[in-house]
Amino acid sequence: MMLQKIIGFTACLAFLVSCQTTEPSSSTSPKNFTNVFETQDRNFALPPGNWTLVSQDRLKVGGNHSAEQNFSLLISVTENVVDRVIISWVQRKYNKWREHWSQYPSCQTTSKENVFHSVIVQNTGSAQWKVGNKVNCWHIRTFSLGTNGSELSILEDLRAYAKQNNLYLPATLLGVRYAQNPMSDRRDYIEYLWNPDILLPKSEGAWRPADWTTKSVAQDPGKNAVIQQLKNWAVRWRQKYPMASAPNL
Repeated sequence: MMLQKIIGFTACLAFLVSCQTTEPSSSTSPKNFTNVFETQDRNFALPPGNWTLVSQDRLKVGGNHSAEQNFSLLISVTENVVDRVIISWVQRKYNKWREHWSQYPSCQTTSKENVFHSVIVQNTGSAQWKVGNKVNCWHIRTFSLGTNGSELSILEDLRAYAKQNNLYLPATLLGVRYAQNPMSDRRDYIEYLWNPDILLPKSEGAWRPADWTTKSVAQDPGKNAVIQQLKNWAVRWRQKYPMASAPNL
């Protein structure tokens, strides 16, 4: 029952009878959101609760076919524990090649040990940039937060924010990533992530990325149940993240 409540986004610590999502304290007064988060003319649906925008970053890469990359990271906090994280990433082009796209490599990660389920509806094209290439896929996977820095500044900001506000931040997260190109000049994904220390408390210590691989999940009924719950949630939630030509699941 507790697992269902957490998957249903009323995330609670296992020892609490009831809980309420609380806003982390911060001297910088971060922005808080409910229901919808808007970025780059895109509205992303937010699960129930209070969501704090911890970091945003924009990367501009040179080259005719390069796309500006816009990252955002939001968190949900319960009792000083980061229970959920959302990462959005929007690639956007402005030049005369703005409708030229190559195949999306991240849709092809189905064989990796941290990917438990994948649906690839569309991922047309190749390494060549062309007009009309389509992206439409989603995955359930392990997401490592790491401890020794990251190439993404938003994750570095997350670690700094958690430290500043005395929040517990897990070493790994579990979640669902949706990817598509909703408009001809952009491509985006959004990843909804959970703290596995809450979903399935470990008898000792905290979960690490190596604890959540396809092999370890297959050998553990408890972990397998968590992944199945995530899959069930993902199938329902993707209606809030429109996907063209989606099959019946």
